[in-house]
Amino acid sequence: MSSGPSVDGLEWGIFGKLVEYVESVPDSRIEVSDGAYRTPDGCFGFPPRRRGPEPLRFVGRVTLTAYEGMLRVVLLNPSLELTPSGGGSILTENPHRQGDFTPIAALGPATIDGGACTAPATLTSAGTGWLSDGRYPVGQTVDPVRWRYES
Repeated sequence: MSSGPSVDGLEWGIFGKLVEYVESVPDSRIEVSDGAYRTPDGCFGFPPRRRGPEPLRFVGRVTLTAYEGMLRVVLLNPSLELTPSGGGSILTENPHRQGDFTPIAALGPATIDGGACTAPATLTSAGTGWLSDGRYPVGQTVDPVRWRYES
């Protein structure tokens, strides 16, 4: 995993264990669209939506699908809400209600390396439903979130 984006944007592997599982299922699909992309190290990248004050908004869509749609995870237009104490949340937009964002993972204090930030992430109660319909518990460690964002 790289130390973070070299240009403005967000990079997140979501939950590597789940992504690897989806990739192993014969009828699975991982789709990136609307500006999202896959990084060389397997994370998902999202360019910034706009410049300005927090929250930090990014654009793009990642959809993980398997078992003829029985397993479906959509990460849409993620955003970061950061707190003065150094933590925060990563949120996803509801694909059925534009402008409705849900905090899916809590962020711990970020480290900064050459302008890129990296923060550990754990699932919130809403995140457990978003990621797995409750299969993973609240507080489950997921992949760290990496970003660079110049206002």
